[in-house]
Parts: sequence; C-alpha cells; structure tokens
Amino acid sequence: MYVKFYNSIISYIRTMKYFFILLCLFPSLLIAQFNNNAVEKAWRAFRDDSQLKHASAAFELVQRTDGKQLFGVNEDLLLSPASTQKVFTAAAALELLQPSFHFNTRVLLKGMVTAGRLKGDLIVKGGGDPTLGSSRYEKEDAGKFLSSITTALRQKGIHTIEGDLVLLSDNERIVPDGWIWQDLGNYYGAGASGFNWRENQYDMILSSGANPGSAVKLVRTEPELYLETIELAAKAGAVGSGDNAYIYFEPGKEKLTVRGTIPPGKTAFSISGALPDPSAQFLSELAGTMMANGIEVTGKNRWSADEEEARNSLLLLEKPSPPLEVIVYWFLNKSVNLYGEALLKEIAFVQKGRRDTETGAAQLKAFWAAKGISPLMLQMQDGSGLSPQNGVTAAALNKVLVYAAKQSWFGAFYKGLTVSNGLHLKSGTIGGVKCYTGFLEGKDGKEYCFSIMVNRYNGSTAALNKKIFAFLEACK
Repeated sequence: MYVKFYNSIISYIRTMKYFFILLCLFPSLLIAQFNNNAVEKAWRAFRDDSQLKHASAAFELVQRTDGKQLFGVNEDLLLSPASTQKVFTAAAALELLQPSFHFNTRVLLKGMVTAGRLKGDLIVKGGGDPTLGSSRYEKEDAGKFLSSITTALRQKGIHTIEGDLVLLSDNERIVPDGWIWQDLGNYYGAGASGFNWRENQYDMILSSGANPGSAVKLVRTEPELYLETIELAAKAGAVGSGDNAYIYFEPGKEKLTVRGTIPPGKTAFSISGALPDPSAQFLSELAGTMMANGIEVTGKNRWSADEEEARNSLLLLEKPSPPLEVIVYWFLNKSVNLYGEALLKEIAFVQKGRRDTETGAAQLKAFWAAKGISPLMLQMQDGSGLSPQNGVTAAALNKVLVYAAKQSWFGAFYKGLTVSNGLHLKSGTIGGVKCYTGFLEGKDGKEYCFSIMVNRYNGSTAALNKKIFAFLEACK
C-alpha cells in the first residue's frame, strides 16, 4: 500500500514538473485568451447607444499574423472611411515608390548668358513635390528655396533675366471630383498638382470685436497673398465658440469670402486657407525675392504645361524632397490631405506616365486587387479620404494592415500611426463620419488589427469618441 502511495506521489511530482516546464516555455498559457463573448456584449452596448440609433456602423477584429477574423459585424458594408482611407495610399506608395523615393523640382535656364544677362527664361519645373516650401521641414523652408535660386544665379554672374519667369508643370484637375465647396477654400481642401508650394496653404490672421455679432477684420495673411481679394462676412461668435470660420472660393469671382464665426475679443486669430493658385503665388514670391536681391526680370510671370519649353535648357539647381518614408510619417500622423493627392498622382505618373487622380485611383485599386482586396470593396474618389463619395469596408482596411505588417517597409508605415489609449491607429473624420483602423494589443500579449467605422451618427464627435475607445478597450 505504501509502495502504491509512494508511486502516486512520484507521479504527481513528475506531472507538476512537466507542467511547470510547459509554463516556463509557454508563458502565454498564464495569460487570458481572447474573449469573443465579452467583445460581442460590448458591441451590443455600443451599437444600442442613442448616438447610433440611425447610424451605420461596422467593426472587425482580426489576427495580425494571418488575418483570421475573431469578431465582425457589417465588415463587408461599404461606408465612408474619411482619412482612414489614407492607409491604402500610404502602403501602396511605400511599395510602389519605395521608402527612399524623392520628388524633384528643377530650376532651368533657357537661353544664352552674356555679360551677366540671361537672354531667355528662367524655368522652374515642378515634379509633384508636396513638401516644397513647407514649414514642417527645416530644409524645405520657402525662404531658403527662393534664396537658393538667387544665390545660384549670382554664382553664375547673372544679374538680369531678359525673359520670363516660367512655372512648368502639369496642373490637371488639381481638386479631385467629389470634394465639397465648403472644403475647397480651407487648408485641408488644398488639391495637388505638378507644382505645389507651401503645402498650397496660407494663414489668415483676423481680429474680432468684443461682443458676439461684432465685425471681423483682416489683420494680414502669411505669406502675403498676391492677386487675391478677400471679403469678410464672418462675425464674432459666442465666448468659447472656437474656430467656426470657413473660407470660400466664390464661383465666377476673383475673390475669397470668409463666413462663419470666430471667438470675440481676438486681436490675432489665425485660420488657414488653401492657395487658389499656388503657381502664381510662387512666381510672385520668386519675383519679389529676385528684386530684393538685385536681380532684374524684364519679362512676365507665366505658367506652362508645354514640355518643349524646357528643351535645350541648362540645369541651374535641383531640389529633392525629403524621402518618402518621412512624407508618409506626416501624411498619416498629421493627416495631410495634400500628401495623399500628391502620392496618388505620383503613382499614376510612375505607372502610366500621367499625373491625374482618376488614373491614380485606378492603379491603387489594381494594386490592392492583386493583394486580395476586391475592387468592389473600394470606391475611391481620391487618395486622402476627403470626398464623402469614397466607400470602403472594414474588412478591406484590415487586409491592408495585415499585408503591411509583413513588408520590409512596415516600420515607416507603423511609425506614422498615432498612439491613443494604447492603440496604434489612423483616425478618420468628416461630417457625420468617425472611423479608426489600426493595431491593438490584447490581454494575451498578441497584437490584433481592427477597423471600426461609424457613419451618420448624431450628437458630438467627442462623446462618440469616448464610447468608441471604451468599446475598443473591451476588445483587448
């Protein structure tokens, strides 16, 4: 009997020993596993909220490693993605163009130089660079680029240009179809072309009277705008009302109109607008810089799309952009719409030799179709997600994340995602639309991909955000 008892003790010890070894080798056995029931319960509570009573909502959670779905509701429903659409453009650009890709802007001399006089034109040839003159990058500063041109001219001994200042670029359809009028005059509604300047935006500094309803006045613009008339129809709003002012391009009129409200009692309240004509603005600034540096230009400022203008010209200088991986960081992290449109057009240019939105969108859909995302899951009007006519599915967003996570350029993509509530994500917001897509770490220590999309909700965005993040916390 004692022998049997002894053998039982030995057997138990051996069993516990093996179990202890397994726990050491596989610590994940100690961690709670994914709880589908908890997620389903949290989703029902979220979906039953009064803010979503008449809304459309979708959610999908998948494994990062293989894309296997763990939970999904309406994941194949086409919904407006807002800026979460940027993940399609960013990932495709990193693969098709490569992280080290640079846009290039060239400054050319056309004609003979005799006794310090260029008997011909100075040509600035755009290469689609959306960062040229941007204040985000020290080396791209507008003043430095303008000064580099005058410095290069002086180094060649040129003090007079007996010709024109020419901006050479393709300016096809700067603004994509589907963008709304209220957006076009504001900084986030700046379209992209073959030449972009200062991210195609400017700041308008305004002042307001002390009382609600009082007049709003223009203090200045930064930079100074050329050839533009500004009409102020905005008023002072209630105390604490914030920025509710919008800039409009008036159809058929050469002017900008500011409508809406800014807070009362402001002496220097800044709002940002989209440059109506970046090429004209640049040429005016360049002419002013040349004049200030003693370089005379006898001709006029003009834009051209004729590549023959550059035939037999001499390269004065070349300005490369920051590498694509840096551009993608700002594109995702700060959601710069201009960058999305420039990248989409560059994909079109590299793939098909033409820099236009429609070709870029077609190439983007073809790229993702080859990766297993049906074109029926993507309705793309642009590269940034600003158009309310865009439509994608939550499942398609997750497929992008799963694919990206396996690529050599994933570090550049992941770095651009914002970190909020412990999640690495890309957000999307336009009127009545709030979406998120990204990566979350579960209680089991694994990383998952998620996409949540809400269209046509009611109430405040801030209130909805709190409910979305509470739901996502339950998914961990």
